Amino acid sequence: MSRIPHHPNVLRLLAACVELPHLALVTDLRQVLTLCLGAARGMAHLHACRPPILHRDLKSANLLLDDMGSVKIADFGLSKQQAHSPREAMTGGLGTYQWTAPEVLSHQHYSIRADVFSFAVVMWECLTRKLPYAGLAPFQAATAVVYQGLRPDIPACTPPSLAALIKACWAAVPDQRPSFNAVVADLQQQLEQVQ
Repeated sequence: MSRIPHHPNVLRLLAACVELPHLALVTDLRQVLTLCLGAARGMAHLHACRPPILHRDLKSANLLLDDMGSVKIADFGLSKQQAHSPREAMTGGLGTYQWTAPEVLSHQHYSIRADVFSFAVVMWECLTRKLPYAGLAPFQAATAVVYQGLRPDIPACTPPSLAALIKACWAAVPDQRPSFNAVVADLQQQLEQVQ
């Protein structure tokens, strides 16, 4: 039904993925990218503070939408300023297991790149409209993320550029994850390419 003219109150179906177990519908990718871009801009702002502010519990439930549909990052109960020196490095303060970076889950030193990992899971949620690691208890998911490199399955019909960004953001090695400034630039470019 590609002949139906665009209307804000009619769902646009762009593609369908029918390969088991990756059943998915791709609706308006612009909406997904716009939501992710808003959250990434907010996180880039927090990380640009001096010293940088780590959210430490970034997840979809902590992203609110205002009346205009703009994303607002909320719930700063676990937030903390990044340590100034290695002696002050953070090793505790878990967020919600399913969104938490492996270095945080395993009580290693961590930095602002832990928020980038959490953001990858948020992007996956926006794309799939599912909760991560369904069917696993939070502790089981955390253990598998740390020791088995478990990540949510990205649907095969995901645009390659978005799939690549998600994978880069949840890289096992924190220094291999992009900064939020790089994420913002990437998402802006992807949004410009969506018709």
